[in-house]
Amino acid sequence: MRKQEEKEESVKQGWTEMERLTGKTRFLILAGPRAMANRKQRAILKIVQKQEVRSKLPIFNFGLAQFIQPPYNM
Repeated sequence: MRKQEEKEESVKQGWTEMERLTGKTRFLILAGPRAMANRKQRAILKIVQKQEVRSKLPIFNFGLAQFIQPPYNM
């Protein structure tokens, strides 16, 4: 139980960091060459690819798109 609480807390911290860095609460990040045309998405993608941020976020893969979902209990 303790482990689960720690994981939820780290997800919250990671999500807060994403919001602080980008000013958004929901993100749709497309992977692939077409997404590279969008400079803001490219910047967000670089943030997400940092291991310490990525490990704290729940990331769902839908083919080429990665949708990052905020925790519901915030």
